[in-house]
Amino acid sequence: MLAVSPNPTSGKLNINVNLPENEVINIAVFNTMGQQVALVENGTVSNSSYTLNLDNQVNGVYYVKMTVNGNIISKKVMLNK
Repeated sequence: MLAVSPNPTSGKLNINVNLPENEVINIAVFNTMGQQVALVENGTVSNSSYTLNLDNQVNGVYYVKMTVNGNIISKKVMLNK
């Protein structure tokens, strides 16, 4: 459903979404303080791939959060430049 690679990352992050049908989704990246640092997608998709550049962020742990049909799927990512 939601795949994130590579993990750990040195800055570029690949996010893949695979849903059985078109769904309204929201994908965002948050730091450990709960602050949103990037909005990846807010729309209707079924299968999509995104490349996100986290070079402007500090090293540490981030969370890629996808909301679909009221469900939240979260993936932890380590940034180490």
